[in-house]
Amino acid sequence: MEMLIATSLLFCAAGCGKSVDMGGLVTQAQETAAFANIAQVSSAQAIHRMEHEGVFANSIEELRELKPEIAAATNPGKAYQGYYFVVLPSTEREQFYAVAIPSQYGVSGKRTFLATADGCIYAKDVGAQAISAAPANPEGAGWNRVRGKARSIGPEDEKPPG
Repeated sequence: MEMLIATSLLFCAAGCGKSVDMGGLVTQAQETAAFANIAQVSSAQAIHRMEHEGVFANSIEELRELKPEIAAATNPGKAYQGYYFVVLPSTEREQFYAVAIPSQYGVSGKRTFLATADGCIYAKDVGAQAISAAPANPEGAGWNRVRGKARSIGPEDEKPPG
């Protein structure tokens, strides 16, 4: 009888007969972490710009020294919480693009996140393709703004997408 009760409790805890997609929950958690980490990279770029006469860092390594808390997320060539973080080269040092790319598309995440110099963060499911250059107009290229200055800034801007 005790075994039946314990089994029934576990069954109900798992959604009372509904299957629980643990992989989907993990993917969502990793996407949320990626959003938070790319926001930290964006913040590090703002600090770099203030300290270097309006010039943004051109590599992730330059940012690691400014914000030690992003060191784990910005370790070149290593995924952190299911994502790779890189600063895309820009011909203009007054601009930057940082991206968070799923390390295993569909497993660690589906959305790629893009941070820009104006403080906006965009998200897009680009599939398993690599991002080597940022679009000049992210919204025009189908990226969804998930945080940004172009609309009213409020508490909702600090919430991760989801």
